[in-house]
Amino acid sequence: MVCDDDALAIDETMPQLVRLELFGNRLTNIGLNAILDNCHHLEHLDLRCCSNIEFVGDLKKRCSERIKDLKLPDDSDPDSPVDDTFSDLDS
Repeated sequence: MVCDDDALAIDETMPQLVRLELFGNRLTNIGLNAILDNCHHLEHLDLRCCSNIEFVGDLKKRCSERIKDLKLPDDSDPDSPVDDTFSDLDS
């Protein structure tokens, strides 16, 4: 299920926003574009696990040019509780 309600509320009420973490949010390209259109001071944007974002056309370029610290939907989560280190069960 997709939902841009949060993104549209952000773009309408927080134009001075500098940092935004939308980790796991259901926003789409429409919501992301609304945020980019109206939050001109945005420097840090975390979109990890936002699986409804599709960086097609100009969107990825627009984000990478405007946002100093950009985390994309497929970027890893260093705070994840999953331990992905190898353990040798035979020793």
